[in-house]
Amino acid sequence: KTTDQIQTLVTNIRTLTASQKNYALVNNAGILQKMGALTDEMCSDTTCTSSNMLNPYGGSIKMATYGTGDKHFYISYQGLPASACVSLATQAWGDSSSGLEGVMATSTTPGTPGTAPGSTSSVADGTAKMVTPDNGTPVGGNPMSYASASQGCGSASTSAVTFYYR
Repeated sequence: KTTDQIQTLVTNIRTLTASQKNYALVNNAGILQKMGALTDEMCSDTTCTSSNMLNPYGGSIKMATYGTGDKHFYISYQGLPASACVSLATQAWGDSSSGLEGVMATSTTPGTPGTAPGSTSSVADGTAKMVTPDNGTPVGGNPMSYASASQGCGSASTSAVTFYYR
């Protein structure tokens, strides 16, 4: 259910913004809900905001643009059990041709990202990262390895997986 929800969300965002020059729409969950990009199960009440979107595990869903010019966006599924975090992080979500820039798995709720993860599987900071550069050659493995995801996700129920798109 979570995998389908993420894929649908990314597809809906990309479809709704196809005629735009940026992803600014991602910053307004209320408009995304009105345009049908968000399902009723993602929002805890009738007016969806970035602070009340829920994933199937009861944790939050955070979305926003990052970088300059709203040309990139992220979707972060937070409050996940470690097993769900590993499962999501190790799936083949795409490559640079699909717009995927990277996937980050963390054992705690990540801060607001300013840019896509810029390094590979670095668990020293409690995260595991998979980056897909523009030339289409995966760095750090695509999908993320089980070992990297397990280290990044940790063992708590506060894990998060963040997907970065352009």
